[in-house]
Amino acid sequence: MKIKIISFCMFLSLITTTTKAQEWEFVGLDSMIIYALEVRGDTIWAGTRDLSINAKSGLYKSVNQGQSWVKIDSLFGNSSVGTFLIDKNNSSKIFILKKYYEAGYLYKTTNSGLSWDSIGTPFNTPIKDFIISPLYPDEYYVINQMRGHEGEVVQLFFKTTNGGNEWLYKCCPGQQEHGMVMNFAIDKINPNTIYVSGASAGEFFTRSINRGDTWDYLPGLELGRVFTDYFLQDRIYLVRYQELIYTNDGGLTWQNMEGEFSSSAIFFSFYQDERTSVLYTLSDEGLFYSENTNIFWRLIPGSENLPVIQPINYSSTIRNISTNNNFIYTGSASGIYRTDFITRVDDRTNDLIPAEFQLAQNYPNPFNPSTKISWQSPVSSWQTLKVYDVLGNEVATLVDEYREAGKYEIEFNVGQTISLSSGVYFYRLRAGNFTDIKKMILIR
Repeated sequence: MKIKIISFCMFLSLITTTTKAQEWEFVGLDSMIIYALEVRGDTIWAGTRDLSINAKSGLYKSVNQGQSWVKIDSLFGNSSVGTFLIDKNNSSKIFILKKYYEAGYLYKTTNSGLSWDSIGTPFNTPIKDFIISPLYPDEYYVINQMRGHEGEVVQLFFKTTNGGNEWLYKCCPGQQEHGMVMNFAIDKINPNTIYVSGASAGEFFTRSINRGDTWDYLPGLELGRVFTDYFLQDRIYLVRYQELIYTNDGGLTWQNMEGEFSSSAIFFSFYQDERTSVLYTLSDEGLFYSENTNIFWRLIPGSENLPVIQPINYSSTIRNISTNNNFIYTGSASGIYRTDFITRVDDRTNDLIPAEFQLAQNYPNPFNPSTKISWQSPVSSWQTLKVYDVLGNEVATLVDEYREAGKYEIEFNVGQTISLSSGVYFYRLRAGNFTDIKKMILIR
């Protein structure tokens, strides 16, 4: 009997999550490259570029989860939208960067696109990217883009405190004749702090702790698209062409991030869910996720089959990942897709942190049509709870998400979720490095 149980457990351990494309649901905009994305409730905003003749590029909005779409920036023609920002407290207030190839101009609406106001840029030149200060609503930071003395691309960092009426040059070292490329981010924990990475006849990484008035040049020479963490002080991420690195000390030292991608993977986009702290990155090999504490990137099943986006250049920041309720959304080279790989059912039974892992026997057992399964985890981790038949076929996924340390309980209702015949079934918990399997009996 022991031999049979061990063999079955070994068989279950070989079962991997199905990686077919139908795990991902197409949401809309199939003729569009999606450069920017945000989802709130049933409403989706997408910054796009038309795949063919640029005839329909712009900022699109759907209020019914992608069933129908409206282009809300038609007043500006058909140029693409590389970056947009929606006010956290007022979704009718939107800033957009209308791009013409690599850079463009900044506009604002306060009525969901019925009318738009132009925002002045430094020297009336196009900008590559922008940030609105969370502390001061009329304080913006931009990287403008122009041509240097020998035709080289030159990107410079500017700040305004009066909504774009006046701009002050704030950063960084470099020589225009050698060109200059920059990327930047604002600290999410302390918005007075700004980070800039760049290159001009050599790489640099610099930090300002007073909103750009003075700068500290840090010893690491690192160029990449910059992202900061919602939860960890001094944690910064740099997304480079074929490399993900991070620092825990504000940029003094850097470490590589490892994962299930190959050494030739090309990274496009980076995102952190501010509710769960889970990190996501999109590459030409699929969409990957990781905890922000013990970083190791794992592939989200089926994402390797999505259409690969091709950015205009790899110094541009793409923001085409979003999470909402039970879904992850991602933009692609041909529309928007989503998956319910995560669910956010808050079914913790209490806030006490247990001392050990445990998967309990379901109750009642035997059952018809429903039973409850409880478990506990002493660590925060990505957790999966799945049900299998006696042949090892997966018949239900009850949990597949990042969860905090704690005790949990969930109901498995055959009558509501799936049609199963009488017999023996197995349920398996995976939490971090912990795995356990138990048997249950369904009587119809």
